[in-house]
Amino acid sequence: MDFALLGHWTCGTYVERFDTFATSASAAWEDKSLCSYGAGPSNVVEIMITNDDTANPRDAGVRTNGSGLNRRVTLAAAVGGGVAPVTMLAKTDNTGSAAVELYAQDNTDVDFYLAGYWSVSPRAYTELFADAGSPSSSATWQDKDLTGSGVPDNAVAEFVLLNRDTAGPYNMGARANGSALGRLLNLHKAALGGGNAGRMQVAADSTATVELYHGDITKAHSFYLTGYWTSCDTSIAYVVTDLGAVTSSKSSVGWHINSSERVAGFEEDSSGNPTAWFSSCGSFTSLGTLGGSYAESHGINDADMLVGWSHNGSGKRRAFRWTSGGGMVDLGTVSGRADSEALSVNASSEIVGTVMDFASYTTNRLAFLYLPSAAYGLGAGMNSLGTLGGTQSVAMDINASGRVVGGAQNASGYFRPFRWNSGTMTDLGTLGGDSVLPDHRGEAVNSSGNICGRSYNSSGDARAFYWNGSMTDLGVLTGGTESWAFGINDSNVVVGTSEASGGVYRAFVWDSANGLRNLNSLIPSGSGWTLIRATDINNEGFITGWGTNGSGETRAFLLSPSCNAGGAGAVAASFALASGSGMTDASGAFDGSAVDADGAELARIEVLEADPQVAIAYQVLGAPAATAPVVDSGAATAEGFVDGVAVPRTLKVETSAPPGGLALTVSLSVTPHELAMLGAAAPELELHVFAADADETGPAWVPAGRGVGESLPRGIVGESGYWVYGDGVVEYWAVRDGGGLFAVGKGVARVEEDEPRAARPQRLCGFAMIQPLVFCVVVLLFVRRSRRASGPHDKRERSGSDSG
Repeated sequence: MDFALLGHWTCGTYVERFDTFATSASAAWEDKSLCSYGAGPSNVVEIMITNDDTANPRDAGVRTNGSGLNRRVTLAAAVGGGVAPVTMLAKTDNTGSAAVELYAQDNTDVDFYLAGYWSVSPRAYTELFADAGSPSSSATWQDKDLTGSGVPDNAVAEFVLLNRDTAGPYNMGARANGSALGRLLNLHKAALGGGNAGRMQVAADSTATVELYHGDITKAHSFYLTGYWTSCDTSIAYVVTDLGAVTSSKSSVGWHINSSERVAGFEEDSSGNPTAWFSSCGSFTSLGTLGGSYAESHGINDADMLVGWSHNGSGKRRAFRWTSGGGMVDLGTVSGRADSEALSVNASSEIVGTVMDFASYTTNRLAFLYLPSAAYGLGAGMNSLGTLGGTQSVAMDINASGRVVGGAQNASGYFRPFRWNSGTMTDLGTLGGDSVLPDHRGEAVNSSGNICGRSYNSSGDARAFYWNGSMTDLGVLTGGTESWAFGINDSNVVVGTSEASGGVYRAFVWDSANGLRNLNSLIPSGSGWTLIRATDINNEGFITGWGTNGSGETRAFLLSPSCNAGGAGAVAASFALASGSGMTDASGAFDGSAVDADGAELARIEVLEADPQVAIAYQVLGAPAATAPVVDSGAATAEGFVDGVAVPRTLKVETSAPPGGLALTVSLSVTPHELAMLGAAAPELELHVFAADADETGPAWVPAGRGVGESLPRGIVGESGYWVYGDGVVEYWAVRDGGGLFAVGKGVARVEEDEPRAARPQRLCGFAMIQPLVFCVVVLLFVRRSRRASGPHDKRERSGSDSG
């Protein structure tokens, strides 16, 4: 058995699967929803089709739902056992069900396997089904112009190759025009009819030309052109899906989205009376009520637990949790209040929201945390989180670590954004102004503890903010003065709504690389949609919210990122972490490559998960004094943390290091916890591996040709290592450009079993002494944490009427 690497993509996000299914009937195209397997609307899916009949060839195919293309091939009989396979790409439809159509001549013999899907495609894919003809002569590569089949210049064409000859095997292949690669498959004979299939993708040139090959063109064969990839439309970052409504005459809004693109929301009749629902795979589940007339759902975790509020039989508004098995459960209330609303739930089923007496809603609100069991020094059930010295507070979101964000009154009666952690509520500050309104608050918190929300500036304008130790004004769309952020993912991409010209509000997305962007400019023109508010974004970059569709109806939407979604969820760099005997991939997010007159940002190190016992310290060990002065260095201890979490520090260096010199090296000593590194890493920078000399006298560049992910030879990292902490040997790496060190990376060296764990952090740098211009390698322990399971939800301010 041989394996041949036919090519690779340099962008996009591919998700591997291996799910099998069959059609329910034979000889007919049949819809198949792929949503339950993780595929989303307008995703490109890879389907493997097999025939296991040992006596008969079978027709089979796959196409997008509603297509008229006859994308079927005849698979040979599986003579001698096994299967006769072919793999095809297809595009799911633009509905929540993410459907394709399948065809099996005999559904007892033909099986379909979802091999994977592009959640963010590397390019735009177009389905075709055309016979591409044949080379003009045997056993030679021949040019083939694909223009007549609709393939544009510089596209990537997809071919299914079939050897239909029943007497012998023949070489078939496809390659780029002018290529010297021997891209040939020796396809076996098609015993008992049909065809033995292979699949290739090939880059067409500027005249839409490729090269095809067949060993003997007189024998039965086919080259089927089944589709092509083209460059993305740079004006489109998202595909819009209308989530609809349970009742077509009603409006609907989406509030929160989980990692499987399932949405919590509700719909309203013409009087504004709400019905809570759960949207999954293109269909709605109405959640019912606690005995009253109305309900809204706002939060959802990855286990599909939903939270919100419902009227009970006495007409009181009560917070609920809902599961498919347990239905709707009243969470009760606390502090003597009669009413409650739940807004967010995390992976541990911890729920936050607000209790109040609804009749006097604006004067007696209190934030609550509902715990399924005792935690954070609080008991099981409903707990009040208190205030910042005033009388009121509201809780909006909780992350997987139990950090809560919201708004609370201080002693002066002003609402301020807060973060709550293990019994302590911390004022996050403002953008320069104050407000007595509870919309001055944190709305959402990600797994790193970074927060978005709304604060007032010194001019009295309410503005969306991003907080990662300090508060940043995210600005407004052109012509507006106010904005509001509602959702943030683990890549620190923020969504919300902003006032625009004419006083209208439009949905936005913000990231550090692109700034504030109007989402309406990032969807296909002519879609008919006006996106008004974006309420949440998951870690894959999918966004929910609401707007008006082409029929003028208010509808919940799902935005699926295309190949041009930018920072909407993409991770800009990867680390490898030694774990046991194998390497485990982990991801690190980079915060752009800002360079100013003072130098380039080298690294920002953030503590993701900490407790009062955790201490982190960083130290600058050396730099060429005249060329790379250190701008910032220092150490943080547990006593210097805010609620046990270190405030992020930034290190900067001058970029004028001499050729071959290191601009800066940093040592990091830390007790076990989770870190993320953000830093400058422009795509054009070259990666080099470096490590300590075996005698531990200084750094040594590994010979050219070694890259990230390769094992270092013994002697470069010796038995004692640099940092004794964890199993296995990790490669150390750095990024150089003109000799300057711009970004730092990974490292965990070998464990020595006889060394006490408490002593290990002290051995980060194994130097007996530091000589001038001799540096310690940069070492970073990186442990990937599960994704954020909670997010922002319903944040509308009530007018006082129960219709909401």
